[in-house]
Amino acid sequence: MSVDMKSQWQMLQQLVELKRLRQLDVQFAKLIAQKSEPQYQLTLSLLAVLASKALSEGHICLPLLNPQGHYQEPLAAIGLGHYQLEQDAKFSSLEFDVSCWRDSLSLDAIKRAFANSQLLRNQANAPLIFDNNNVYLHRYWHYEKALAGHLTNLTSKTNMIEQQLENTRQVLDELFSVDLEWVWQACQDAADEQTIIATLIDLFDVVAPELIDWARAVKVVNNAQQAVALQPLNNIIAMAQRLNWQKLAAAVALNNNFAVISGGPGTGKTTTVTKLLAALVMTHHGQHSLNIKMAAPTGKAAARLTESMSAALASLSIDAHIKQQIPTAAATIHRLLGAIPNSQEFRHNRHNPLHLDVLVVDEASMVDLPLMYKLLEALPKDAKLMLLGDKDQLASVEPGAILGDICSLLKQGYSDDAASKLSTLTGFNIEAQSSSRGIADGLCMLKKSFRFGSESGIGNLARATNEGRVQQMMPLFDSFDDIDFVPLKADSQQQLLAALVKDYQGYLEYAARDYHATEVHDIARQSLKLFSQTRLLCALRGGATGVENLNHLIATSLSQSGLINSKDYWYHSKPVMVSSNDHSQGLFNGDIGLCLYDSNSERNRLKVYFQLADGSIKAVLPARVPAHETAFAMTVHKSQGSEFDSVYLLLPEKDNPILTKELVYTGITRAKSKLTIFGVEDILKRSITKRVQRHAGLVKLLK
Repeated sequence: MSVDMKSQWQMLQQLVELKRLRQLDVQFAKLIAQKSEPQYQLTLSLLAVLASKALSEGHICLPLLNPQGHYQEPLAAIGLGHYQLEQDAKFSSLEFDVSCWRDSLSLDAIKRAFANSQLLRNQANAPLIFDNNNVYLHRYWHYEKALAGHLTNLTSKTNMIEQQLENTRQVLDELFSVDLEWVWQACQDAADEQTIIATLIDLFDVVAPELIDWARAVKVVNNAQQAVALQPLNNIIAMAQRLNWQKLAAAVALNNNFAVISGGPGTGKTTTVTKLLAALVMTHHGQHSLNIKMAAPTGKAAARLTESMSAALASLSIDAHIKQQIPTAAATIHRLLGAIPNSQEFRHNRHNPLHLDVLVVDEASMVDLPLMYKLLEALPKDAKLMLLGDKDQLASVEPGAILGDICSLLKQGYSDDAASKLSTLTGFNIEAQSSSRGIADGLCMLKKSFRFGSESGIGNLARATNEGRVQQMMPLFDSFDDIDFVPLKADSQQQLLAALVKDYQGYLEYAARDYHATEVHDIARQSLKLFSQTRLLCALRGGATGVENLNHLIATSLSQSGLINSKDYWYHSKPVMVSSNDHSQGLFNGDIGLCLYDSNSERNRLKVYFQLADGSIKAVLPARVPAHETAFAMTVHKSQGSEFDSVYLLLPEKDNPILTKELVYTGITRAKSKLTIFGVEDILKRSITKRVQRHAGLVKLLK
């Protein structure tokens, strides 16, 4: 090894000791160096380090060009540029000079190495791939290429033909008709003509109010003695002047074999997909009934989907035989694919595809690149795939931001063919923005929130955060009762702990009641439900404001209040969250359990009770619980797929790279009724000006 390479390993090891790199990154670089020709060792080993580090930070690739198309120093792309290191106080005492790396990482040097190195000449087995001015680890390059191919193939297929359009339109009109009883009740409270008009605009989703004969509409309302007398409004307020985003989303999904329905909390994603599945069943004319499956990334998300689908289906006015064909039970993606213990592979793959016609995946923002690739590999070639999720939430913990990348194509708009069919299916005036079909034809963003209206502080705060409206954010806390901001001070911690002790008291007292042996599962189910009403969400894991410290402090406060006895590791009412998948137990990362006494056992011993995706309760001996952590508090990342009546969001006192708009937005939107943020005003404002950046090539491939 040359002197230059020895110097390089010393510098890289210093970065490992300062936690700028992982030992794994350096070991991978050494492996590449051993297999490379001497003239390319420096370039390729550095690229190996940087690509490996990029992957650990959620990026799919290492970009060599910035968004403007200009070359950017690869070191700077991941925070190891010469200037960046100079500004870091940790490096002030080190004799550290990365200038010797610059020539070896020029774009020309990188291109020469990839073009001439025997190690990289054959793409089929090259450990590093140079493609579209990005550097990939081979596996992730393959995942991205294959995923783009699967999505493009799905997009090119549509089962909707001209003869079906009118029949499907009638079904959509029936399923998404305006509830006249609802309109009747709302108009009874209207004080004047302008209020009636505003009510009709809202409930009929009017987008062209200037084209409506409002005098005639108001006359119908004023003369009506019952809801059925409002029927003429459906003609006065023509479909062409309306735009119901849920109906449009259903039409988009019916017209494509691949569809994405994105929207924030309360926009009705579950309601939309329930009606959409009903429409699929009602318009299906095959010999066999449709085989529909539903899945989500985590057990908690699957349980929520099961619960919300059951409620939505129960409220839907359709024939019983149609309802019977629509599933309400959702599984985790791992269970659906058939996870193999101690293996990253699944029983269902391209050689053994899933047995289904339609697949609905909820909380798709949480699905990383490898899992999405394996899901599409196992999808039958003629199946329909529908992804649901909030594109503005945090991306998956593992590499990739698949839903966000796909939804970035929303701005392309619908093609001529798609716009024409969607206009026919919905009656709305859908304008085309593209001449050729593409991924965008299968995308729809729900924009109307039914949970967070103009009177909701949580909704207004979420929108301000998402739009980066820094100056408008803080005044919202003074304008709404459902949101509070508590500045971090000396007594803030005690204030937070006192509030949590009060809120957790309900589930603890219920779990402490005497119960018969036959009631233990019912007690567990209700205790889990009560526990899920409140949660503390933290931005960080470590430190004074991190999850680990807060879980300890909360347990101590509850113990001092006499609500728990936490002297032992396992104690009655202890909440835990699984942090790894255990396929043999049927428990997965993110599952929440409560430790309770089992009255069925002779010794009244402790067991940990989990509610599975199908609603059933599973009891596990504490020793058999997979890797886990206490769950009085959890990170915002871990809270994805969950909702709580009351949320406390704790932000750190100092700025941190993890504090982004997506993290704050995700934390805010976990709350349904009450949100309290503990933090520093300047840190909160700064956070919503920063976006999560995940480097990948998927968008270009899909374009």
